Amino acid sequence: MANLKTKLPPHCQVKKRKNYCDVYFMPHPKDRPDKWPATIHLGRTGKTPAEEIIKRANETYGDYEAFRFRHETGIDIRIKEGSFPDIIKKYKDSVFWTSLTDRTKSDYNIFLNKINEWSFRAGHPHISKLTTKSLYAWIIENWRDAYRRQKYARTVLVILYQMAIREGYVETNLAENIKLKAVKRAEKKKIHIWSQKDIDAFVEEADKRGLHSVGSIVLTGIETAQRQADVIKMRHSVDYMDGKLIYIQQKTGKKVKFNATKKLTSRYKEFHSLSQMFLFINENTKRPWQYRSLAQKIREICDCIGLEGYVYAHLRHSQVYYLYENELNKNIISAMTGHSMKTVDSMLDRHYLEIRNEELANRGVAKIDRVRQKVRQTSQTK
Repeated sequence: MANLKTKLPPHCQVKKRKNYCDVYFMPHPKDRPDKWPATIHLGRTGKTPAEEIIKRANETYGDYEAFRFRHETGIDIRIKEGSFPDIIKKYKDSVFWTSLTDRTKSDYNIFLNKINEWSFRAGHPHISKLTTKSLYAWIIENWRDAYRRQKYARTVLVILYQMAIREGYVETNLAENIKLKAVKRAEKKKIHIWSQKDIDAFVEEADKRGLHSVGSIVLTGIETAQRQADVIKMRHSVDYMDGKLIYIQQKTGKKVKFNATKKLTSRYKEFHSLSQMFLFINENTKRPWQYRSLAQKIREICDCIGLEGYVYAHLRHSQVYYLYENELNKNIISAMTGHSMKTVDSMLDRHYLEIRNEELANRGVAKIDRVRQKVRQTSQTK
């Protein structure tokens, strides 16, 4: 389909007159199916086709393609009232769509395009003719082993059915009746705890390669427990200012603010001359680090120093673990890392439960021994 503001679609002819032009839709006789008119006058306009003429030409071209496809295959692909394409168009014209963020729109479009394709293959049936069983079959056909995608697809279907109810096409929301079966999750990859020795070895190797920014990013990751995407976009005088880290997490929108350690502060000063905006600049490209290129570089350095399987994401878990092992309160951990209390508990319980239980039990035994010894000493003095 042509752009409304730039050019006419195929099969359009412009007949220029003295002060105006006529626009005709004239498909070639070899391509034109029976019963389709040889010429359709789209309108008269100025020396160049106006936007309304271009829009009419696009609509005519769409009707022509639908007619030709139906003539060849017997399937009607024209958008019918009450079909999914019609409902999607009305949904995108509504305030419910315009109020969404760009990220949410992008995610929804993945599923909306799939629904359009499905409707096209079925000949654009009316939504009232669909059943819960057919909706479930479509979800499983596309995302058999992806349970989260199945839930997302159901959410989008629920939204479209709500729009269909507002338009009076159906009375009940069949998508709400779809019951999904949880897919058995594969075993999670092992989480490696970065020790201080591992961190020092990594920073030393990164500095040897002239990649001081990579070493500083890893140090920032372990000391702040922030995501890689947040760290590589840190800016001077915005996210770091006067020895303080002040930034908003991209994923959660939570504001994090605390003093940077002396070690981080000293390394940040080295990069101020490279960029007046971003804290970390790729020494090779002289541009901010990209997510994938940084992850690849971290993996190369880890493999070189014998840390196979270690990745940046494990730094967040490592810092939570160390803070807790150093007997910091969970409230303090949450404030420093930006994690919710529920996430802190989940990290500790899911990944380190056996280690934590053993060490806590040993601490408890040692404390009981100290209390008993103190009681004995008190009784002896009496």
